[in-house]
Amino acid sequence: MERRRNPYVYISGVFAAAWALAAWFRPEADFIFFPILVGGSFPMSYRLAVGPLPPGFAVGAGIAGLINVVVVALFLAIAGVLGPASLIPGLGPVGQATLLGAIGAGLGYVLSTIKGSGDGRPRG
Repeated sequence: MERRRNPYVYISGVFAAAWALAAWFRPEADFIFFPILVGGSFPMSYRLAVGPLPPGFAVGAGIAGLINVVVVALFLAIAGVLGPASLIPGLGPVGQATLLGAIGAGLGYVLSTIKGSGDGRPRG
């Protein structure tokens, strides 16, 4: 895999910031899609930059995305603005966000390792 700067890696941070802002202004709401987006966007950002990822690299990127989710969820929980768990109430809000982030990281892993059928050049 060639080494070059990944300008898309900030996408996960943008989704994390959007989640934090949304939760700050609407603490009673449960934003269930943000943990999925934050967890999955990290491996997908590397796919956008370099193409299909080797499985080991994709696992590392997925773990990094999951760490982003946990950090943001803990920050929001400490600030008292993380909404109540609505999908899986038994886990609590941080547990639900972590589980959803793991699902997003898993989806990001799968999507970032899929190899295309061609070389990327348009046919004509």
